[in-house]
Amino acid sequence: MTSKQKIAIVIVLLLAGLAVYKREDLMLVLGMTPKASNTLAANSASTTGNAINSTINRAQVLKYGDTGANVKELQTKLNTKLRSLTNQPFDALVTDGVFGKKTEAMLKHYTQKTSISLQQLDIALTTKA
Repeated sequence: MTSKQKIAIVIVLLLAGLAVYKREDLMLVLGMTPKASNTLAANSASTTGNAINSTINRAQVLKYGDTGANVKELQTKLNTKLRSLTNQPFDALVTDGVFGKKTEAMLKHYTQKTSISLQQLDIALTTKA
């Protein structure tokens, strides 16, 4: 597999929201060296506009259209809240790290807000039944 093919695969995964892995994990999957991964990260970030950030910032206010680890954490917390109230064995939200219409609707249902930080969400979900 050529370097261009490997880069194309990672770009497709990033665009699909499937590459929420550490860069080192992608390197292992693609059989790349650290030097090649630096080029890959630079190329994929410039091509996609923004690479998904895998670190969590609990103070960042999340809103419709946001992506990344913070949104994935938000979706996980909302699913946990729903399961605790309804005893449903499944998640209503796909934890894909994309803040879409369903994430916004569930957030509004539990908090009456359409944007929130993880810190604010923790408070809102523990103070409301």
